[in-house]
Amino acid sequence: MNRPDPTNDAPSRHILVVDDDSTFRRFLVRAIRTLGHTTSDVEGREEMETALKATPLPDIVFLDWNLAHGTAHEMYASLRRRGVPVVVVTGDPMAIHDEVEDILAKPFQLNTLRSLLESGRGAP
Repeated sequence: MNRPDPTNDAPSRHILVVDDDSTFRRFLVRAIRTLGHTTSDVEGREEMETALKATPLPDIVFLDWNLAHGTAHEMYASLRRRGVPVVVVTGDPMAIHDEVEDILAKPFQLNTLRSLLESGRGAP
């Protein structure tokens, strides 16, 4: 069972994780929940669009930049047009376009994720 981190004073956020790698997606969801946040997770664009229609917009989206079918750039732009904060997750931070403000580079430490969420990064 993932328990919230009792040392985390930051407000809880609802975070949508979009990643086509189910193993990494589950890992990131567990890490986020450990830090006291709630999550939803989806595999790709169609599921993301459905999730965004079915619930209030998430407080932040963690988006895998290397999704199958090369849709991450379009998904990023769509989320930003809606005012949704986005953190791009990638194993190759040098491949990210200039307009991307918040990046979580793989591999990462839990403290890096905690610092990113506590700093308010990913805000619109």
